[in-house]
Amino acid sequence: SGGGDGSGGAGIEIEPPFYPTVVTGAEVGIAGGSTDGFTIRLFDDDGPNGAPGTELASVTIPGGGYLAGAFNAIDFDSPVTITDGSFYVGWFMEGATVALITETEGPISNRTYEVLSGSWAKYRAVADAMLRAVVVNPFFVATEDVIDNSPLRVYPNPNNGAFNIDNTLGEETIEHIRIVNALGATVFEKRQYVGAGQQWNVETGLGTGLYYLELRTADGRRIIRKVLVD
Repeated sequence: SGGGDGSGGAGIEIEPPFYPTVVTGAEVGIAGGSTDGFTIRLFDDDGPNGAPGTELASVTIPGGGYLAGAFNAIDFDSPVTITDGSFYVGWFMEGATVALITETEGPISNRTYEVLSGSWAKYRAVADAMLRAVVVNPFFVATEDVIDNSPLRVYPNPNNGAFNIDNTLGEETIEHIRIVNALGATVFEKRQYVGAGQQWNVETGLGTGLYYLELRTADGRRIIRKVLVD
């Protein structure tokens, strides 16, 4: 798609299923017979009306540095954290002899774009460019140990940084408490015993914002709750 001067190509808009989301790179399907290089760019959605705006990351792959006719995993030099909204991944040609693989089997996402001279326009209604982001959640890297159906509750929520952990209906014993901010950084941590049938008041001193409370049980599993400090 587009020209081979680095201003033409394709892109995709992605709305993460969770926040924070860390974008580590992209996967791109390069058509057979391709020989020229390409550049992958990551953009924030802070352009006009949610369009691609600030460039957050970029990596150029030279000709011969990828497999034609296959999916290629491309890592950014530094992961980028997305805390809200959407982001865009753009694929830009560095020459005329490189192209993307397209997917014509439905359903079609209608979130892929053709890029011509830096202008993004919706891609074909009957095909998707084979381009996707590689993302992780720094807090929920492993989910198999998370207890989804725990009756444990946090109140009040929202709060001023002080709240109760109510485990009166729970069956698990809590042994460790950790709070992370929207960037995944630990901002509060304490070894604290909260047995089944008990509750405990937490004084965190945290400022305004959205946080994630991780409660580690005696058997190594986790209970996760969102906490809003206002």
